[in-house]
Amino acid sequence: EWTTVAALEFIEENKDGPFYLHLCSTLLHGPDRSWRKSMDHPLVTGEGEVQSLPEVMTPRKEFLKTITEKGFDPDSHVAGEAWIDDSLGAIFRKLKELGIDDNTLVIFAPDHGRDGKASVFSHGSCQVPMIMRWPTHVPAGKVYRQMVSSMDIYPTLVGAAGLKMPEEQHTDGINLL
Repeated sequence: EWTTVAALEFIEENKDGPFYLHLCSTLLHGPDRSWRKSMDHPLVTGEGEVQSLPEVMTPRKEFLKTITEKGFDPDSHVAGEAWIDDSLGAIFRKLKELGIDDNTLVIFAPDHGRDGKASVFSHGSCQVPMIMRWPTHVPAGKVYRQMVSSMDIYPTLVGAAGLKMPEEQHTDGINLL
């Protein structure tokens, strides 16, 4: 919730002009199931214990109950991935509330496959989707079947800003737009 709250505050503060927000979740990182254990202790933060949770996402108990009712193990990666989806949903709701959702490029780019950091060297890591949403520029449902990389994000953002890459600037990435 804390990184989501910070993202929502940043969007609110910068809604009237162009902005760049880079939000990285640490949710599914760390020792096996450590993210799940943290859900049982929601009031403990890096700053100490707090009195209440920010109300920007589905309450944790309700969230875990829904995961279970849908037939998934609440201790599995499925719950962690759904928790990230819930955070992304809060961000999309904020963009819509502010009336800037149609003209905001959102890129969702996991940093590795489900099998952990070492999976970047396996075939499975090449099958992790990167999702781009920008209704005024990217057609819904369009699929790009070539492999993409984080190196493509910089030239894509330069293109999204309506700029051209400086000729003296070398990049191995491509503008995905």
